[in-house]
Amino acid sequence: MELHNDGRILPVEHKSGRYIPGGPADIQAAAQALCLEAMFQQPVPEAAIFSATDRRRHLITIDDALRTRVLDTTHAVRALLETSHLPGPAADNRCRRCSMATDCMPKLLAGTRRYHQALTTLYSLTDPQDTDA
Repeated sequence: MELHNDGRILPVEHKSGRYIPGGPADIQAAAQALCLEAMFQQPVPEAAIFSATDRRRHLITIDDALRTRVLDTTHAVRALLETSHLPGPAADNRCRRCSMATDCMPKLLAGTRRYHQALTTLYSLTDPQDTDA
């Protein structure tokens, strides 16, 4: 976050990879802007995303459409947490640089019986080993 002399607040999100306009980095930077607005009680109309691959900043405007994407994503994550169900593995290019890939193992588990069992029993209130149930 940068605090400028003119009172402007600029969240800066650092990414190791290439910047993709309209991608998840935009949502993350916009979410930071919304948090800073609440914290400082003033508008934060833009954010910057620094891409290490590009070695440059990409300024984004925090408009109504992006704010809606942040809120929609927030509601989806909350719903996921409330249902206590694992989402299906993505098993696509997003996994390549994901810090959770070694734990998740999406390509190994996608479509297997073990994964589908975990989807249904991981948060189960009854013990799957309990034969009396």
